[in-house]
Amino acid sequence: MPRNGGFIASHEPLRHHASLNIRQGFTSGSLSFLNPTRAHYTHTFYHKKEPNSTSVDQSATADPKKDSAPDKDEEYAAGYEFKWRSRDNRKGRHALVVHPTDETHADLITPKSTSTLRATAQGVGRMFTQYPYWDISYLVAMLFTMGSVVWCINGFFAFLPLVQPDSEFPTEILYGGGITAFIGATLFEMGSVLLMFEAVNENRAGCFGWALEQVLEGGRTRLRPDKDGCSHHHTNKKNFVGKGDVKSSAPADSSANLKEEKALHSTSGGDRQWQWFPSAHELKTHYLRDIGFLACLAQLFGASVFWISGFTALPGVNNKLSQGLLDGIFWTPQIVGGTGFIVSGSVGQPS
Repeated sequence: MPRNGGFIASHEPLRHHASLNIRQGFTSGSLSFLNPTRAHYTHTFYHKKEPNSTSVDQSATADPKKDSAPDKDEEYAAGYEFKWRSRDNRKGRHALVVHPTDETHADLITPKSTSTLRATAQGVGRMFTQYPYWDISYLVAMLFTMGSVVWCINGFFAFLPLVQPDSEFPTEILYGGGITAFIGATLFEMGSVLLMFEAVNENRAGCFGWALEQVLEGGRTRLRPDKDGCSHHHTNKKNFVGKGDVKSSAPADSSANLKEEKALHSTSGGDRQWQWFPSAHELKTHYLRDIGFLACLAQLFGASVFWISGFTALPGVNNKLSQGLLDGIFWTPQIVGGTGFIVSGSVGQPS
């Protein structure tokens, strides 16, 4: 079997979750000699009813029929699967494949699809109202976004005078173009370094990120996000990357599965600390076969080489170089570094 057709036992995500079972034939990756990047899991709900208990949700005080009906952001479903993707795992996302149904007597209630226009608009709105500055994934996105904006500004200084010579002012290309090139290249370099830290501090144990609760005895089951049980580092405001923030106790309305997620945090690598770089053994057995890590490595290499051209674009440096040096340490790093960006984007897209 090719390497992308199955996980090595010691690196299989969610392997410690007894309620999750990997679906055979649904594990895949973009290249046969690299690790899998996608897998599907079925989830078995083990609910243990307490003696003389009429409801797991002890806080329910409203009409039982209303409590067991979907909220505005929920829907009835015939079933669901957990979709693990390596990129989602690095970014702290928990994707579900839901099979919705119009049957109102369905036993399962799940969140609605987030791929609708309304859900997408809500996601865009959160970009302007939420600022998780403690989250390395957020910082990576912001650094590359700001760097791209700076390079757009750089285009006006460096290219516009060639198209409209009348718009040029003295030292525009040297100072305007040179300084913005240095700032843009530095932002890309910072983002690439954080991107590599994110890759080597991924949640190797995996995180389900969802909790099941039974709202009535013998009634429906509701699937909801489990923020307290998530072991990804993104929810931990006291930690940059590498360690999650699973709450020590489960709420009263939690199911056995929710308690299981919290117990697994301390036994499956959830307390893993920061590491600057993987060991030689981890590199050989895992990371050099991980397409996400290779994409980040190509990005870091490209950004580092590209930064040389940003430095040599500065006033006082660029205007003191001979033509040979300009070709060697200004123009060449742009080509080589830019190629690294293209390779990283092409390789990383399937992850």
